[in-house]
Amino acid sequence: FHPLDNQDDPRSRGISIRLCQHTISINPATAGLKHLNRLDQVIASAELAQDYDEGLLLDPLGNLIEATKSNVFMVQDGRVLTPDLSHSGVAGIMRQHLMQRFIEQDIAVSIEKLSLQHLYDSSEVFLCNSVFGVWPVLKMCENDTVSEWSVGPITLRAIDYQHEVFSPSL
Repeated sequence: FHPLDNQDDPRSRGISIRLCQHTISINPATAGLKHLNRLDQVIASAELAQDYDEGLLLDPLGNLIEATKSNVFMVQDGRVLTPDLSHSGVAGIMRQHLMQRFIEQDIAVSIEKLSLQHLYDSSEVFLCNSVFGVWPVLKMCENDTVSEWSVGPITLRAIDYQHEVFSPSL
């Protein structure tokens, strides 16, 4: 893990994201692995304007996979959902840590094939990676549609759990 350097960053209080038009490739051979072929994420990142901190990526079948540089979590009825990464995406170490901590605290975690409808139906959405930790998602734009979420209790727990592995930056 890198030293956590976003404690005074406004993004740590909530970010805006957008749905990227570029889709992430399906490749079961490299699914879940962090590897050097990040071309899909680079292309998708080029779609982001300054108003957006991150972009969500779907696969060609319409499954939500990840964001351009982070993993995705959502909360529905007190249950934590995160995308199935068996065909594409990176199973990050912060994602793994958060899932483990949620399970230890008897919070149900489900890895599923997720659609945008799952995202819209969620009460909380947050992103994570081992560089910036946890970013609560407050707003997502998809064409003319805007979806909004609040920073809820599960997201706040995730933020607490990130501090277990990050050392404060000097």
